[in-house]
Amino acid sequence: MQFRPSRKPLKYLGITLFSIVISGCGDSETSDESYINAPKFLDQIEFEDEFIRNCAYKMKEEFDATSGQWVFKHTLVDQDGVYYANTSEIPSSAVTELVDCKAYNRTDNNISNTTPKPTGANHLRDLAKLPSLKHVTLDFNVQSFVDLAQATQVEQLTLRFLNSQSSENVVSEVDIPLSLVGEMSGLDSLVVYGSLYSDWSGLQSLTQISHLSLASFNNAFNGAEYVPNNVKSFGLFETDFATSSDLKYLTQVEHLSVYRFLNQEMAEVDFGYLADFSNLKRVNISHNDFKDLSVITNDEVEELHLNMVEADFDDTDLEVMKSMLKLRALSVSFARSNKVDFRVGYNDFSDPNAVIPIDEPIDSSFLERTVTNAQYEFLQQYYDVTLMEDYGEQVQIRIKDLTANDIVTLFEMWYLGYLS
Repeated sequence: MQFRPSRKPLKYLGITLFSIVISGCGDSETSDESYINAPKFLDQIEFEDEFIRNCAYKMKEEFDATSGQWVFKHTLVDQDGVYYANTSEIPSSAVTELVDCKAYNRTDNNISNTTPKPTGANHLRDLAKLPSLKHVTLDFNVQSFVDLAQATQVEQLTLRFLNSQSSENVVSEVDIPLSLVGEMSGLDSLVVYGSLYSDWSGLQSLTQISHLSLASFNNAFNGAEYVPNNVKSFGLFETDFATSSDLKYLTQVEHLSVYRFLNQEMAEVDFGYLADFSNLKRVNISHNDFKDLSVITNDEVEELHLNMVEADFDDTDLEVMKSMLKLRALSVSFARSNKVDFRVGYNDFSDPNAVIPIDEPIDSSFLERTVTNAQYEFLQQYYDVTLMEDYGEQVQIRIKDLTANDIVTLFEMWYLGYLS
């Protein structure tokens, strides 16, 4: 049988055109007055907590060639990647995130005359003083979290407390109740790692967020019924729903990710409820016991990432793909198969959180793959193929500006073994 890709729309396609974005930045408003009164430079901020200050300045040990000694200094850089020579020149807008704070409060080279650095914060009052602060990760000891509610400019909050016996700090839901998080009026995205919460009813108070991502629990997630309707992006990673029917509480979601490790023991999930997700745009159901693509009835899906047993994929599933007229990214992995995974990527330049390759950014759907020389010559008949690397008997190629029709056609070629 000879396979000929079609560059024209198939019966199920019009000519339209891994990444599920869980965390994101919203359009929270900050009053003009607060911006006017905000300190212009970082050294104008009177920090009350040394731990938070060190994190804001990104303090690190660096070797000073002039003195021949290790010094503890800031590592903030300007837009050109150049260190600010004087701390008085650092604009307050340079601090947009407080992440990995423990790393900025550590000295490893026994700097002389240096007092030990704090291992945690006494409070979080300083967060509200940083006018451009958008992303905060809390994974360190804090004596009191109550001032978190005052950080109304923060849009993304990550809580990373694994609470294992080997953890440096153990935090409970009493310390950071979800009702407290609900008072952060500018918050758009919440990410929770670890078994911080057992009672998820407080999710109902998070009426301001649109992104919710949960990962790495010791117990199954039993809070699906409390996820507010304003959440449009939901991710559950490395853990299970409490019941197989929990998806029925999330039908308002546009971006859904239910992702497990490849060898993780899986609880049953009734994916039949995906038929009720009328606004579904992006879906990642990798490494799940997923058998039937026809449960996805919305033809507006833009990105699809899934893992299936090859024997469970059939022509019906292929027809579902062909009906996705706006498909722009597709990744498929067949379990217990010798096929190398199929992947068409897409860089969403409109997403402020997207990680865009800096070497050769592509604002379109694209396929990068290693193929044989014969396959390379075959594809050149139908696509504008760029040769990336020549390995002799094989070459690495790139095909970009792919339409939805192109994506499914290339997938079908892979499925039938023409791109194996």
